[in-house]
Amino acid sequence: MSELSCARMRELAPELALDVLTGYERATAQAHLGMCPQCREYVSSLTQIGDRLLTLVPGVEPPVGFEDRVLARMDFPAQRTARQRRRWWPMAVAAAAVVAVVERPP
Repeated sequence: MSELSCARMRELAPELALDVLTGYERATAQAHLGMCPQCREYVSSLTQIGDRLLTLVPGVEPPVGFEDRVLARMDFPAQRTARQRRRWWPMAVAAAAVVAVVERPP
């Protein structure tokens, strides 16, 4: 296993703290933490921050219709009509045609 520098460890620390680092990098990071108290403290502080952030996530899903009620209070229509959804289609086709013509090689 190759030795990991502190600079590289700082790059990997957020992923290690969130427990999403896998494979060889995780093993080398763990080995480095066993020998480097500064990096170990840094990863520990990131892990604590991540754990605290998880407490901000609601424990249950909002009730049915919650999003529609919030949007209604903000004066956003809850759902667009079929006619409103179809209005963008001609503009998208025209934009794609312009891009195809402009980017065509000479």
